[in-house]
Amino acid sequence: MFFRQLQYLVALSQEEHFGRAAGRCNVSQPSLSSAIKQLELSLGVPIVLRGRRFLGFTKEGQRVIEWAERVISQRDAMMVELSGMRENFEGRMRLGAMPNSSPVLPLFSQLLSQKHPGVKIDIKFLGIEETKQGLSNFSLDVGITYLKPAELKDLSFMPIYVERLSLLVPDTDAYRKRSTITWEEASKLPLCLLDKSMHERRIVDDAFARIGKEPTPIVTASDSILNLIFHVMFAGLTT
Repeated sequence: MFFRQLQYLVALSQEEHFGRAAGRCNVSQPSLSSAIKQLELSLGVPIVLRGRRFLGFTKEGQRVIEWAERVISQRDAMMVELSGMRENFEGRMRLGAMPNSSPVLPLFSQLLSQKHPGVKIDIKFLGIEETKQGLSNFSLDVGITYLKPAELKDLSFMPIYVERLSLLVPDTDAYRKRSTITWEEASKLPLCLLDKSMHERRIVDDAFARIGKEPTPIVTASDSILNLIFHVMFAGLTT
């Protein structure tokens, strides 16, 4: 029962709502609330701030959640290892991925399914910081993201592909005979770019900065490169 209580607590920390957490755990809300109260009694500390609705966690509760995530992660790792000893990996892989890694995800899923058909994959599209946090608190098993060498010291990692950034332009006479363009010329184009918080945008900004320019995009998107492609296709912008 103790392990299940920890699972309920982690679900509540992620959903921040008793009803949604109960639904995720396939139990009634009173059952989930009762289990967490029993956990508080067992540990001798208050965990949840209660009112008419969920209000958050106590300082002690935050520490319990951190330990609960570790315990659950270690249990999952044990089950995977035992499954591997039977030469038949089973379970769910929680994968955090950048939105622009979408083209390679089907290949990754296909290779994993071929080698380990018993493993199912849950994919969440996340930013760099969210992926780092997920790996550190064990809510993710694998991340596909950009990380600097200094950020990899506590992680097992391997490079999987190299990106090449290109300028995407409308299919018009002005560009058909061009195969290259200078950053100076690009700075004068009607641009649509990702938000400044995105890794690819920082690469572009750094390139412009090296020639003393700062891009002034007409459109800024915070969600995906696909949005930018649509603006090139239907609005005549460049990205």
